[in-house]
Amino acid sequence: MSRRVYIDAMNVIRSNPSLARVEEERGNIAARHELLRLCREYVAREGGSAEYTVVFDGGDSGLDDIKDTNLLLVICSGEKTADEIIMERAGDARAVGQEAWIVSNDAEVRAAGTHTIRSEDFYDDLIRRPLPREPESQDELARRLVAHLIAAGQLPSNAVSDSGLIADLARHLEYYSGAMPLQKLAKKLESIFRERTRVKPDPDPQKVFQRELKAFLATENVCRQSLMDK
Repeated sequence: MSRRVYIDAMNVIRSNPSLARVEEERGNIAARHELLRLCREYVAREGGSAEYTVVFDGGDSGLDDIKDTNLLLVICSGEKTADEIIMERAGDARAVGQEAWIVSNDAEVRAAGTHTIRSEDFYDDLIRRPLPREPESQDELARRLVAHLIAAGQLPSNAVSDSGLIADLARHLEYYSGAMPLQKLAKKLESIFRERTRVKPDPDPQKVFQRELKAFLATENVCRQSLMDK
């Protein structure tokens, strides 16, 4: 896993009216569980594009029934603060070459070389649902994608007449459109192109082909962009 996201849990809860209201009306433990419910749903939608660590201040009272998953880790800071745990873990991730993101409005919760997401923006992403896309439009969308890449000099001109390629692309676009982050969908589609036709440049250390793919997907509003793809 090359991307790690560290979430300042109480900062998110108290920066957003809905979660803050849950804490006020039902207590802190209820707010924690609500945040974790949203995070689990979010991670499932993201399709494994990152590993998320939710960090709470203090002990694990009320959270002892929470089970970690492969992509969502829950930590209680114990005698340290959540801020300290986040900065330590983010620093460790950067030290081994991983991309690290910190979700917090606290200017003190930062580590060298990390990216920052505002708590309000992260919450908005948690509750956002992908827009449905009409399945019957996928064949034409796949053809326009291929035509775009041909015009950009990334595919041979005969690729647009490859019915197998078009059908495979259309199936993936129908299944994943609106439900997968841009970066991950671009990688999935790139693998289809490389299996089925000649892609230029090859090799592609500058990721020129993927940039063209992402540009098309973004312009067509095919998939929900995560905060980390913006």
